[in-house]
Amino acid sequence: MSRLLDDEEITRQLRDLAGWRVVEGHLVATYESSSFLEAVRLAEWVADEAEQMDHHPFIDIRMARTTWEIWTHWLNGITQLDIELAHRVQERARTTEARVIWGD
Repeated sequence: MSRLLDDEEITRQLRDLAGWRVVEGHLVATYESSSFLEAVRLAEWVADEAEQMDHHPFIDIRMARTTWEIWTHWLNGITQLDIELAHRVQERARTTEARVIWGD
């Protein structure tokens, strides 16, 4: 069972997640892909990973950009599972050459 991470734990773990930030208790990042189709492919790959984890992010796709919002709904906060999913998004974005959009 996951537990909520405290602010210090979240801050420490965000050091390894470039472009990710906490907004209203949720992990949030935006990536820009080379095309709309590549953005959809990124979302599709992460959707498969999320399904295997039984942990589902909010994904907003607009043109070639995907915005990710991740938190543990039933605890209404951030857990280690959220950090792991953010790492998977980041890794897949790197392999598809999507770039993080800072502060978007």
